[in-house]
Amino acid sequence: VGGHNYDIGGLVGYNDSLISIASATGKVSSGHDSGSTGGLVGYNDGRINRAHATGEVIGGNDSTDIGGLVGANNNGRIKLVYATGDVRVSYGSYDIGGLVGKNIADSSYNSRIEQAYAMGNVRVGANSGEVGGLVGFSYNGEIKLVYASGDVRVGRDSNDIGGGGGRKDGGSAFNSRGEEAHAQGGGCGGRGRGGNGRGGAARERGGGGGDGS
Repeated sequence: VGGHNYDIGGLVGYNDSLISIASATGKVSSGHDSGSTGGLVGYNDGRINRAHATGEVIGGNDSTDIGGLVGANNNGRIKLVYATGDVRVSYGSYDIGGLVGKNIADSSYNSRIEQAYAMGNVRVGANSGEVGGLVGFSYNGEIKLVYASGDVRVGRDSNDIGGGGGRKDGGSAFNSRGEEAHAQGGGCGGRGRGGNGRGGAARERGGGGGDGS
């Protein structure tokens, strides 16, 4: 699957209903200045339940909202899912995650990710930001019972990088309870507001650390 604009998914480009017991295995790629690209769904404001994606996801430079499973989750519910494919995005890109690129909600808990994991590595070029092994950027959403195991590597002059989450504003923290978050490989937590800050996962290996804001 390939494209150059928005809402590009290995199974569905835009979902505002229910996807259940589904999978996608092929590589998904988007060109420059693209957004909302995912291994299964590009843009989700519906529900995704019991689904997975195993293909590699590739984004061009100056792209946003790229994820191994879902590119952008806006007031959507995602449960019992996983992604195993690597995510590779070129320079100048934001909101990149091994599972979900961006997770946002109009009000707290309208957007939810639970019982989910990502195993792929995340590679992003220079001058990028909000990159995570699980979620790149989360605002007002709830994330719990999650796991990320892939390495996260970005180019120079990048910010808000973490093995679990790149940046989180408001909502429920990645590690609101000790058993809820586990990242290994690239460290955890880039920058958080309203939750926990750097080094934000319950258990971390190979990185992390710092202070919250």
